Amino acid sequence: SVQARRGDRLAVRGAMIDPGSYEGKTDLQGLRHGCGTYVYPNAYFTYEGDWDRGQKHGQGKLSMGDGSFYEGGFEKGEIQGEGSRSWPDGVVYKGQFQLGEKHGYGTLTSEEGATYVGTWSRNKRHGQGTLTDPDGSVYDGQFVAHKQNGRGAFKDADGSVYNGDWADGIRHGTGQMTWSDGTTYDGEWSEGSIDGRGLCKSGERAYEGLWSSGRPIAQATALAWQGLLPAPGEEAAAAEGEGEQLAEGATPSMDVVVGAAIPPFVVRCIDADGATACFESGRCISTIMRRRAQKEPVDPKKKGKKGEPEEPEKPPEVLSEVLLGSAFSVQGVVTFNALTIPDDTEATTYDGECEFTFQDATPDHPVLTFALLDAEMMPVVRVSVAAAPPDEQK
Repeated sequence: SVQARRGDRLAVRGAMIDPGSYEGKTDLQGLRHGCGTYVYPNAYFTYEGDWDRGQKHGQGKLSMGDGSFYEGGFEKGEIQGEGSRSWPDGVVYKGQFQLGEKHGYGTLTSEEGATYVGTWSRNKRHGQGTLTDPDGSVYDGQFVAHKQNGRGAFKDADGSVYNGDWADGIRHGTGQMTWSDGTTYDGEWSEGSIDGRGLCKSGERAYEGLWSSGRPIAQATALAWQGLLPAPGEEAAAAEGEGEQLAEGATPSMDVVVGAAIPPFVVRCIDADGATACFESGRCISTIMRRRAQKEPVDPKKKGKKGEPEEPEKPPEVLSEVLLGSAFSVQGVVTFNALTIPDDTEATTYDGECEFTFQDATPDHPVLTFALLDAEMMPVVRVSVAAAPPDEQK
């Protein structure tokens, strides 16, 4: 019969043999004891260090044929305690071991420069630690089973920072993100994307509400004329969305003077239900003064036969357009209070000659995306332009 004995010896029919090569101290029974070097039978493993009654015990170095090695503590034949492990691919671990596995606190460094400093459990990152990638990105937080889990902060190589919840190595739960351009988000995440309720800000732009797959769910869809800026004491009515009272289908109008300031006025970004899009700010709206050709009189001969539907009347040709200025929305409300009629503007001579219209000039954004308002759904304000008084003309 063949039985395993202490000190890597074998008993074959009662005769003791040593399958490896050993040089060093032994005890009275011939067991390796003290300091010595042992080459295993296949010569792949070599151990040099302390022994106790035939077992590796104390401080030693276990070398492998591929050039890798472990140097540190041993206990009753097992890699145990503080030590250093080096692999052929350049990976080095220095720290605590238990039964041959990375376990406890330690530092692992790859040849490419990635490092992990923190706690381990059975060869896996587990607990609190800091993981630094070769590109300079850093995660500092909790790990479970080798992946980011729990609370942690991640600083990307481009300067972006996330601080919040993680699950299986991705952002999941609640957290705060600051991008390198200054954009911030504070809210819910799901499977690595902004998803749920949150607040995002970027300069003048902001959105607070529900998100899905990294995009705002609620969106303004159109622009509505609110009216001239209320006088002191009338702000409450404007805030409630009453605005200028117009007959159904009527077009708002305004009187302006060449070279003079335009009376301050307000337009509203509205959602599909017609409510003010108070969930968003920073939409850039431009005011454009458009001059049209004079409307041609209707020719009775060109009318359709009686009973036949008439074709919709086409608006007169646009002769010119002038950008007067732009303003940003604040909780869905856009106030224009610094516009002026250009000095070279000609006074109007017929109805419908001049009008104000609007354009959504909001630039694209990598995170806080606003769908542009439909250009065909913009309000139109008829404008009567008067010449400047003689004493004000240049």
